[in-house]
Amino acid sequence: MIVIAAIMDGLDGTIARLIRGTSVFGTEVDSLADIVSFGVAPAVLIYAAVLEPYGILGVMFAFLPLLGGMLRLARFNVMATSGAPRSKWFVGMPIPTSALLLAGFYLYMHGHTEVDADARIWFSLNLAVSLLMVSPIPYRKLPGTITKRDKRTWIPAIIVILAASAMIWNPDFALFPMMLIYMLSGPVEWAIEHLRKGKLISGDADSAETATTAPRRRAAKRPRRSER
Repeated sequence: MIVIAAIMDGLDGTIARLIRGTSVFGTEVDSLADIVSFGVAPAVLIYAAVLEPYGILGVMFAFLPLLGGMLRLARFNVMATSGAPRSKWFVGMPIPTSALLLAGFYLYMHGHTEVDADARIWFSLNLAVSLLMVSPIPYRKLPGTITKRDKRTWIPAIIVILAASAMIWNPDFALFPMMLIYMLSGPVEWAIEHLRKGKLISGDADSAETATTAPRRRAAKRPRRSER
């Protein structure tokens, strides 16, 4: 049901834009649906299936993604209603991705291993997705639609086809690796971008220092006519 909700979440925005039915009311309703489908549902699933034996500690860690997702959606709504221009990037990991990651890991462990995952993995995974949702790390928007006029529309089309084929082939195996790659892509691209900026700044500083400290050559005196 979480996977089906994610598919519907990818379609509702596209349909609303196609029929020009976007509104502030729709944004708020969408956020309420997201917090239930991708916040409450995964938290209850993980607690009931894995973390219930750990008492209050299990409750706290199971519902961490719910708290992170709530803050993430609140920030998104503020940005959407403040008139900020649309961007190709999300600020923080989207809440549907975190829900699909947790649900996908649960399906992966129960579908391909005979031993349940160590509870420490669940604790770490819940903490990681919660922090990434409230972080300022930019994430690329998943190619949910290919109707936009772009020079490279074939790239999102291929990604959608490959992802859909993998899900049809073996959803228990394909979902978690895809979501894990997406989760790691944000911090990796963020780190690479900061390293590039650091190199550019250091390069500009070195060139400026070279320009100010390099000795200037004195212009050679032109000989007078009597000396020629």
